[in-house]
Amino acid sequence: MTTSPTFPAEFYKVRGGDSGFRIARHSSGQWWWIDPQDEARVMCGVHGVDASVGPLPADIQAGQWGVNLLVPPTAVGFCGQGLPYVHDLQLNRCGAPAIREDGVILPDVFDPAWVEMIEQVFNGSPRTALLVGWIADQELSWGGGYARDEDSLPTRPGLLQVCLGLDPAYRAYHAAWEFVLARHGDDLRQLEKAWGVKIPSRGAVRQHTREEIVFSTPAHQRDLEAFTAEFAMRYFATVRETGAKVNPDCLLFSPLINVYTPAQVASAAASAMHVVMVTQTELVADDVPQFVVDYNWVSSEPKADEARGESLLESTIRNGREELTTLIQRPEILGYAWSQFRAGDLAVDDPLRAGLVDENGRENAVHTYPLAAINLAATTLRVSAA
Repeated sequence: MTTSPTFPAEFYKVRGGDSGFRIARHSSGQWWWIDPQDEARVMCGVHGVDASVGPLPADIQAGQWGVNLLVPPTAVGFCGQGLPYVHDLQLNRCGAPAIREDGVILPDVFDPAWVEMIEQVFNGSPRTALLVGWIADQELSWGGGYARDEDSLPTRPGLLQVCLGLDPAYRAYHAAWEFVLARHGDDLRQLEKAWGVKIPSRGAVRQHTREEIVFSTPAHQRDLEAFTAEFAMRYFATVRETGAKVNPDCLLFSPLINVYTPAQVASAAASAMHVVMVTQTELVADDVPQFVVDYNWVSSEPKADEARGESLLESTIRNGREELTTLIQRPEILGYAWSQFRAGDLAVDDPLRAGLVDENGRENAVHTYPLAAINLAATTLRVSAA
């Protein structure tokens, strides 16, 4: 039987506190999840454990398939019971009004009320021996402003344009104007010239945004990138400092990083958070510990392989198993979280798109059989790739 690497003798670069759950880098370069008993593990999680619909409690049922981590959304009743879990603090919903406009969902990080309130949220989060860590906000939206490719223009306003067009009651409005004017000689006319946009007054930006006029000149893009970096660094620094103050033994997970996340945000998350949550590989530097979430092997949608004599279902499962096995062996990947615990109706729905169990509590063997085999062999698979 393959044993996991020995902690702490074979590890360095430990992230987290002196006890509890930690993240550490093995001498081979692999990142591992370390439990309170100092055992190196692979994260095999699942989203959406919200109700028991089968013969067993949902967390116990998931554990039978090798699941060892509950990932939000998770019903409160399952937190601190059978399996380790991660808690979503939803910090964008506390304190000052959040920025929710034109593709942006973010807290106003410039408002002292938000900074003061998040410490209360951290302190109010229940702590149990099974709490692995906190997600400050499971999913944020950082706006548009970036083109899909070199031959196109952005179709949605970026974070800077959105903040410049906010109601003056927002601290982010004032911070954005101070930031951008400081880069252009504190002169609105210089800003107009650099951006190639008529801005007779500050209120004009709000009107441009309402009329779906998106700023996209090179000078604006440079300002957008710099402001996004400033906003992200302030967000992540505040979260990290508060988390360390309240409970230094609790891991901090980043908000979700996906293909639409600006590079400045991904970089700030990688620098400040213990674990970066991603939807796929290669979104952040490969020396950063990453946790692939919302995973489901139907995303690639392979076709039936007639040469192999495989149906679409068989081809999807084979490709999915190969993909997940490869994912677990990557040195920067701590593990994954399956997208849905409970979904669909196996009596009428495609089993590939149902959960591990359906809404009536029936086990979906199309998912559970291969996942259980991979989960239970995850440590062996990872050790073999070292």
